[in-house]
Amino acid sequence: MASGWFRGKVKAVPSGDTLVIMASAKADPETIPPEKSITLSNIIAPRLARRGGTDEPFAWESREFLRKLCIGQDVTFRVDNGPPATGREFGTVYLGDQHVACLVIANGLAKVKVQGQKANENPYVAELLRLEEIAKQHGLGRWTKEPKDSIRDLPTSFIGEADAKDYVANNKGKALEAIVEQVRDGSTLRAYLIPSFDFVQIYVAGVQAPSMGRRTFIPSTDAQVEAPGDNDVNGVVSAEAQEPMTAAQKLVAHTSTYFEIPPSQFGREAKHFTESRVLNREVRIVLEGTDSFNNIFGSVYYSNGDTVMDLALELVENGFAKYIDWSANMLGAEMKAKLKTADLQAKKDQLRIWTGFKPPVTNTRPIYNQKFIGKVIEIVNGHSIIVADDAAPYGSSLAERKVNLSSIRPPKLTSPSGENTINEHFTRVAKEYLRTRLIGKQVNVSMEYSTRIPHKTNTADTRVLDFGSVFLPSQVEGVGSTSPGSFGNPLGVNVAELLLSRGFADITRHRDYEQRSHHYDALMAAYSRAEKAKKGFHSKKEYPVTHINDLTTVPAKKARDFFQLLQRNRRHSAVVEYIFSGHRFKLTIPKETSTIAFSFSGVRCPSKNEPYSNDAIALMRRRILQRDVEIEIEAVDKTGTFLGSLWESNTNMASVLLEAGLAKLSSFGLDRIQDAHTLLRAEQSAKQKKLKVWETYNEAAISPQGPVTGQKEKESLKVIVTEVLGGGNFYIRIVGDSRLASIQRQLAILKFDDPSETLIAKDHSKAKLDNLEVQDLQKDTSSDTLEVKDEPKNHSIPLPSRWSRLFKDHPETLNDEVSLGTLEAEEPSDTFVKSNDASGALPFNPSKGDVVLAQFNLDNSWNRALIVGELQGAVEPEYMVFYIDYGNEDVVPYSHLRPADQSISLIPPLAKLCSLAFITVPGLKDDLGEQAARYLSMLLLDNKKEFKAIVEGRSTAGAKLEGQGTEEVLAVTLVDDDDEISINAAMLERGLAQIERKRGDTWERRAAVKKLEEFQELARKENRGVWRRRDVPEKLAKDGKASKLDDDEDLLAPTQAPPPTRGYDLIKLISLKSSKSPKAHKG
Repeated sequence: MASGWFRGKVKAVPSGDTLVIMASAKADPETIPPEKSITLSNIIAPRLARRGGTDEPFAWESREFLRKLCIGQDVTFRVDNGPPATGREFGTVYLGDQHVACLVIANGLAKVKVQGQKANENPYVAELLRLEEIAKQHGLGRWTKEPKDSIRDLPTSFIGEADAKDYVANNKGKALEAIVEQVRDGSTLRAYLIPSFDFVQIYVAGVQAPSMGRRTFIPSTDAQVEAPGDNDVNGVVSAEAQEPMTAAQKLVAHTSTYFEIPPSQFGREAKHFTESRVLNREVRIVLEGTDSFNNIFGSVYYSNGDTVMDLALELVENGFAKYIDWSANMLGAEMKAKLKTADLQAKKDQLRIWTGFKPPVTNTRPIYNQKFIGKVIEIVNGHSIIVADDAAPYGSSLAERKVNLSSIRPPKLTSPSGENTINEHFTRVAKEYLRTRLIGKQVNVSMEYSTRIPHKTNTADTRVLDFGSVFLPSQVEGVGSTSPGSFGNPLGVNVAELLLSRGFADITRHRDYEQRSHHYDALMAAYSRAEKAKKGFHSKKEYPVTHINDLTTVPAKKARDFFQLLQRNRRHSAVVEYIFSGHRFKLTIPKETSTIAFSFSGVRCPSKNEPYSNDAIALMRRRILQRDVEIEIEAVDKTGTFLGSLWESNTNMASVLLEAGLAKLSSFGLDRIQDAHTLLRAEQSAKQKKLKVWETYNEAAISPQGPVTGQKEKESLKVIVTEVLGGGNFYIRIVGDSRLASIQRQLAILKFDDPSETLIAKDHSKAKLDNLEVQDLQKDTSSDTLEVKDEPKNHSIPLPSRWSRLFKDHPETLNDEVSLGTLEAEEPSDTFVKSNDASGALPFNPSKGDVVLAQFNLDNSWNRALIVGELQGAVEPEYMVFYIDYGNEDVVPYSHLRPADQSISLIPPLAKLCSLAFITVPGLKDDLGEQAARYLSMLLLDNKKEFKAIVEGRSTAGAKLEGQGTEEVLAVTLVDDDDEISINAAMLERGLAQIERKRGDTWERRAAVKKLEEFQELARKENRGVWRRRDVPEKLAKDGKASKLDDDEDLLAPTQAPPPTRGYDLIKLISLKSSKSPKAHKG
């Protein structure tokens, strides 16, 4: 970097000509970077007023322009020589390659200030003066003739001095737009409410940041000593005795009266943390309440890209503020829980203000304020469950929490020898009871205490179990299921109480000093009722042992024998016991009292340690673990794993994985899957969205000109244009695509039956196409062409229907027939008969959506086509077909169609639908739409030129607008190597397109649009196309100038590099294209 230039980030914008720039942030957030206040050299902006004052005209607009332009942006600056007496630093600032002062002057939001000879040496002064003169001529900004609307009258005081309570009461819970003007400390802001410009001081609710220090008044003993005779006998100072103090006396009085208290530890860091996020930025303030001193408390939200951030939560999570319970009570329960959780985590991690924090050491630890709502995804046993916390971010350690039910334990049996053993029967019954009532249900969880359990042999190895109460909403459990102890509980039914009341669990007898359930009394009452009623294990009955046949541990031969047994029924009910991987599970079939290993047929997820393997497992855990499902078993593999389909709530779970991009289809076994079409559709959706395993998927990668995965450079394709549509859309085909040569070779070796013969599509097991016979290629025929014979001369070709529609309003430019040389179409048979062969072969009956071979009427070549619709012809049925390798449509009689072999029809379409990027072209039905299409056709369909297409974006919207030849629309910049400008720019230059404006443009898009603006501006100045004004002819006539605004003048080629053939008549051009290479442009 040149000497004297520095880089930094704009932290604040105090006025329309001043920036506060700080050094780029370092890795250590506790280090406050140095900063400078830079006043832009040689300009002066209108001054902002203080409270109760009035702005200079356009002062606020000037500050807002500079703020929106620079705040939070990286800039390059240099400190120029400034007047030393002012104490201000003047400098030159660049935002990217833009001179910031020039931008302000060009918008009329400041004036140029030229002082002394040194100012004349500044190389930017001349440019500033030139821009100022232009702004004056156009009446921009402060140079307007009516500046009254740009003057603010600020209120005399800020909210909070007298009317805070009423203001908060009227606006409580509303999101108020504001701009932060000052940060007093990390949790106190001062801001203007927009658009009222009320000035308000906001204390962030629920948190408190370290103090920035304050000035304390201390009475001075020296100040109390008065000169004798100055006071009267009553101690009242006489008017004559009071004399004004000198400056030195005032300084002494000031230093002796006030004492500066320094900032607390991390006070400056917390203030900088808040300033770097909200100072001079637009925020949303939600008023929450006031305290007894009329201080206003609220929640402050700011934007970080597309994410809305909560300032209070950010401060607590980063250890710059502590949780304050009394002000947090103003917030909702969910937000309060988030702050408390973040505060506990910051203490645990000893972040910043919590450095050195030591929690009290106890054997048992109570858990405070840990309440959350989540969904039960697994029942570990009869007294432990796993809940997915809705408030925790996905993938975090708190996303799935294991909750042991407070104050209960599994029932035990006492053997004759006096040894206590766990009652296996009721342990299994309790687990099944919880599974049927809790799995997949929303529950309220209140964590209460944790217990440290030492290892039996290794005392150093201990486990910590978290205990809590789980409440099932009453409406979920059902009428009459609520126990007396849970009646009236707003959270619902206590699950531990349900188990105790049915005798499925025993209660834990705690010692006096141990933590216990907060609802221990209700649990004891439920236990007593079950004991008296002799329910569950209290009955002392003996229950038979249930045996489950586990086929996951037996040889594969036994699993294959069991497969024959399962074939008796098509579907089976099962329960998912365990998730091995995203596509492989352990299932229990209750009717068969057996457990099997099951895998999706034809679907595979990433293996262990591969990317997204854990995501697939997590998805299946939340969707099917321990759920009742239905399965269809289709086969069993050599390892004894059963293959088939699985449904949960009538949803094929394989499609869920595919649609989420967490699995891929395998060709093996796909033909026997009942929902194969659903799976294919789900996988295709994930491919288009590039989800997970398809994030590097690119259809164009199979072509020679496809992009290299992972590169940042834009994809560039060498293409030819095969069809031009309206609205700036057209079809392309990639040059050098090996698939085209393959199709041409297969078509070239086929001999097509005479049209008058019967068209029969026979069984593929006998022959691919019996009506297409193989013949030897002539020696003088190239293998990569579709022409089968020389074209006869003086043959008239009707204009294709698409062009007829395109120029329907210009009949004078068209002829019904175009004279071309050498093309003789075969005459169709006089009679048309669809016959069924007596041998049993199926007739050829094309229907909508079928891929067939169609004979193109201009050159009699055979090409792949898609049936779009069926029409009633005069002699025989006719079909509207779409040529999938060229992008045009045509009406073809039945006799000119042939069935397509699968080896040809399965090749994806070669024609890709494109649009011109960054511009909007009128449609055919819009004004100038036909002229735009004609001009674009002349540019693109000239002499079979090759273009370079730079892909700027992809979209599926409108992909089926004109045809079925593509899955997506490519937004491209089309470049002709012979021209100096792109086709996009040429359309703008002729006034046949406009720049497309979008909100939230990326920097890359803005740079591309900026290059195109000069061509649009040229068309605007020349009154071309869409920029043509109706009053131009009258004005020219008054000036005595001839005016000829012919619609066809816009069809002239670009001035930079006019090709010799672009001025040809369009019909001759089409005829020439058809005679030379009809495949390059079909209609």
